[in-house]
Amino acid sequence: GDVYKRQIEDLVSIPGLVIAGGAILAALVRGSAGDIDIFITLSVSEAEGALRQVFAAVQKNQARSGGKKLLVTRTARALTMYRPCGTNLCAPPVQVILQTHESIASLLFNFDVNCCAFAYRPGGSCVCPTERGIRALRHSVNVADTSKCGPSYCRRLEKYSGRGFAVAVPGLIPERVSTNIK
Repeated sequence: GDVYKRQIEDLVSIPGLVIAGGAILAALVRGSAGDIDIFITLSVSEAEGALRQVFAAVQKNQARSGGKKLLVTRTARALTMYRPCGTNLCAPPVQVILQTHESIASLLFNFDVNCCAFAYRPGGSCVCPTERGIRALRHSVNVADTSKCGPSYCRRLEKYSGRGFAVAVPGLIPERVSTNIK
């Protein structure tokens, strides 16, 4: 919607930013995103300045929509800015992933869930896909990959199965799965 569009317009002038993952997938399928994930493709020494500019852009967007404050949380992996309006959120949270990447390609190579392997550089004219992202979108299937298995991988596969993406498990023989597990 307009909130996404205005937020992205505020980010265009910040070098090295890439929006990737579920927000781009949502735009491609005309769905809604839970948050906007921003990644930085700059050196570590330049990343702090970009992070400060993102914070200022989100503050500007929040003020424009009538909000006065941001709720900011930080984990070891991300800084998340929530835009409250009373007891609700005005717009999806903006999350900046704190790990830097040398390129969009290296960023997308590390994505765990296939259907999220899409990126967009604010101000750009196209979405950057991966083959596995295109395959997931074309067939509505994420292929489970044990090499990507991390603490939240299964939860993310489950989340996207609720959004219409089945989970394919290579080599699975359904008859060998206990009925107690199903």
